[in-house]
Amino acid sequence: MEKASEKITKGISLRRMSVILGAVFLVVSVLLLVFTILTMGQFRLTEKNARDYIIWQQNTGLLQAGSDELTYDARAFSVTGDKRYVEAYFKEVNETRRRDKALETVKEAVSDSGVHMHLDNAMQTSVTLMNIEYYSMRLVIDAMNYNITEFPDVLQAVELDPEDELLSPGEKMQLAENMVIDESYHWYKNLIEDELKQCVNLLAESTEVTISDSFETLRFLFILQVIMIFVILIIIALLIMVIWSQVIRPMIQAVDEMTGRKFLTPHGAKEFILLVNAYNKMFEDQRSQRDMLKFEATHDVMTGLINRAGFYKICAKSDLSTTAIIMIDIDDFKNINDKHGHDVGDKALVHVANELKKNFRSNDKICRLGGDEFVVVMNGVEDTEGFRRIIAEKVAKVNNGLLNGGSENPDLSISCGVAFGTAEDTTESIMKKADKQLYYVKNNGKQNVAFA
Repeated sequence: MEKASEKITKGISLRRMSVILGAVFLVVSVLLLVFTILTMGQFRLTEKNARDYIIWQQNTGLLQAGSDELTYDARAFSVTGDKRYVEAYFKEVNETRRRDKALETVKEAVSDSGVHMHLDNAMQTSVTLMNIEYYSMRLVIDAMNYNITEFPDVLQAVELDPEDELLSPGEKMQLAENMVIDESYHWYKNLIEDELKQCVNLLAESTEVTISDSFETLRFLFILQVIMIFVILIIIALLIMVIWSQVIRPMIQAVDEMTGRKFLTPHGAKEFILLVNAYNKMFEDQRSQRDMLKFEATHDVMTGLINRAGFYKICAKSDLSTTAIIMIDIDDFKNINDKHGHDVGDKALVHVANELKKNFRSNDKICRLGGDEFVVVMNGVEDTEGFRRIIAEKVAKVNNGLLNGGSENPDLSISCGVAFGTAEDTTESIMKKADKQLYYVKNNGKQNVAFA
């Protein structure tokens, strides 16, 4: 036993180990959760950058498409003189506004000054082209002899050069067509396209850098996640090893030793060693108290009274013709258990046992057959008024003691049935008569005694 006590200080404390590993596991789990949230955020940012680039590219394309639409309508009007092309032209300028909207969208989303510069250059060049297109439209309007008031104010405000006013309608139409297809016009168109290409290239470079940085961050966060997962796996492995070496293996050995009714070898975790030492002490006490076990074989452990087996042994040795058996039940015992709990119920049983021992003779055998069922065996008595009175008085004293048991005990009472034996009786027949009287009392007010 001394060696076992020494090993207590050497064993691993499961409580301390579980606290340490649990704390590490919690920290690592929180870090893993944080890294996972950061990874999701970085992924969403990368996705947003890629999506923004597509949107920016689409909008720069819309700017080009809007400019091309204006060019087409201006050229078509210069060739056909059909006013519907003018309507389509100014619908694009005033309502659809693809160029303006695309320019606003990209400028709001992109802070790069180089991108803004190329967009502004493209827009300014587009405005220059629009002025050329306005002049071309005005020539066609004059050539076709249209009412100028039917056209937008911006065309009404265009003034033709004096030389161009003197041209014939056919020459005006030819000049209008040449203005929107000559090299100067194409140079402006190419300039717009170049500016937009430069804009797209800058956006592509910026997005590439941003996405590349995002991927590097994602890679770093992923590595951290993998590390945290490995740490968690290591912690789990350590827990398994500790549980196996400090609990399961010592427990298996202890089971084998217990099966062989041997002292247990104290090893493993500190807590397990404490249990082993407690078991060993109990085992040693058990070996030294075999006589006590023999006593307990015929006595109730809780109350110290003779148990059912002891009761029948007493009756077998008694002269039943001069024996009285008193059957006793605690009134409403089930309600006590239900209301106060089994602990209070156990105390009530002990309280009844003590009152019975206090009020009956020392040579009277007081027994507990089980539950709330008690029996008193009185030898050397006869069925006379005197003995009946004595028994009734004792029962009354017991009930008085139970009803005034103090604050630590609930109010109790007992009901009793008494039967005196004869030469023809057996233990069972006397008990049957006493039990019948007991149930008579319980069904007629309780807290009393009745005689067979």
